[in-house]
Amino acid sequence: MCINGVLYFLAERAEISFDYVIVCFDVRSETFTFIDVERFCRLINYKGKLAVIYWEDDVDIYEICYYGKDLDEYLEENLDADATNELRVWVLEDVEKQKWSKYAYTWTDDTFFRRHLSIAGATASGEIVFSMRKYTPKQPFYVFYFNPEKNTLQRVEIQGFGEAFKKTCSVCTFVNHVEDLDVNDLKQLKSVHPPLVQPEYYESSDSE
Repeated sequence: MCINGVLYFLAERAEISFDYVIVCFDVRSETFTFIDVERFCRLINYKGKLAVIYWEDDVDIYEICYYGKDLDEYLEENLDADATNELRVWVLEDVEKQKWSKYAYTWTDDTFFRRHLSIAGATASGEIVFSMRKYTPKQPFYVFYFNPEKNTLQRVEIQGFGEAFKKTCSVCTFVNHVEDLDVNDLKQLKSVHPPLVQPEYYESSDSE
């Protein structure tokens, strides 16, 4: 992730397994700095600032994959479906002093199946986006928008997968392609596809 010319990524310390640090690489000065974090987390761009986000009872997906476990099976067996969703968001205010603004949000929503969701990022307006990790044919696919300032959760069904996918498949979701759901021009939400043209085939012939 890049913010104002600085690349940020989560890295594991070499001397301690599954102990993490945020690596910051300034592209202009070509220098590295490091930010300590207490636990496994995701990095997002929150209104132009680096932020880390995690669930209070979150699991380390890297550790699960390292030991060869199936993530979906692990979450189904270990994550309580009735648990209260407690989301932690830390926003970095000062890189040199490593000063964070820390927020906690708690809600219970029957439509929010956290076992099947991943954190996609945040929109430019500050809404945190969650997306279903997999698409199942003939089943609805949802993206969730959480507004921390209003403490509201909005669910949006994504349509248009069509008949292209016959089996369950993983989905990668990217943010900030449409920043505002309340668009006036519906054409902005329509996918544009080039017209299908029947390919022409030519037989090669030797020149005389």
